[in-house]
Amino acid sequence: MNRRKFLGTVALGAGATALPVWLSRAFRLDEGRCPEPVDAGEPEGEMTDPGCLPGTQGALKPTLIFVIPSDDRAQYLRGHAFGELLNHGSDAQLAPLACFDVVCRKITDLGPRWRGGLFHEPLMVLDDPNADTMLALDAPLSSTPEGVHDETPAQEEARIDARIHTLARLIAEAADGARLAQQACQERARLPPSDLRPLEELPHSLGELQPTDVDRAPATTTLLARSADPIVRDHLTALLAAGVRARLCQQRIDGAPWARAGGCGVRIEGEPRNSGIMCGMGHTPERSRRFLMFYVSEY
Repeated sequence: MNRRKFLGTVALGAGATALPVWLSRAFRLDEGRCPEPVDAGEPEGEMTDPGCLPGTQGALKPTLIFVIPSDDRAQYLRGHAFGELLNHGSDAQLAPLACFDVVCRKITDLGPRWRGGLFHEPLMVLDDPNADTMLALDAPLSSTPEGVHDETPAQEEARIDARIHTLARLIAEAADGARLAQQACQERARLPPSDLRPLEELPHSLGELQPTDVDRAPATTTLLARSADPIVRDHLTALLAAGVRARLCQQRIDGAPWARAGGCGVRIEGEPRNSGIMCGMGHTPERSRRFLMFYVSEY
């Protein structure tokens, strides 16, 4: 197989499945192939570390920015909402995050490519180097109405589910369409053959794949999962989600530390000190207890 050609047909399960039609149409590709890159060099070498790919992975993964708002109440809500998604989202809800590098930033930290205005603080901003400007991802987050302090556990859980769904939907929409196809083409053109070989050998390599394997080429893996039979699709989705959990849940995210709260006091993970923030707030639902510390005025 010519490594510089996208997977025109992918043998998965009992038969061969052609590339999704929308992928070819997105780039006006002939026979489901990616456009040839300008450079003719063939990157070689051993399998790369997905967390250390200067000049390669950094350009392949757009940056998804979790926006730290200026309002204290919004900081509390968003920090908990992102924590609820990352710590309790399903495999299908987390898998699209594999396509992005993730950081936390205030709007004032964004550069000139952000044209949304300082007073527009969307939930997330997508910084894609292939786009002229950053893209705002925004929607209302379900929250307890101000002044209401007696929600039932069922109501609390319903709000958490709604917040997870909202964030997951926005991220899934960002990791789709022409942008995803372009990212997959870049992976095919710029990653060493050793990084792509385990995916090209599916379904035979399915049992040998690790989260790091799919994290090197998340867009390619996402497209393969969509064209696969249910068993292969679910396995690839689980691997993508496992890579996300390892990268974002088990490590500190650039721009905001992980913290825990049980209703009175906050413990910042990795820090020796505790904080009295939120003391007196009372009950904190189990799925909201680990969150991203967006209290920028206090930290």
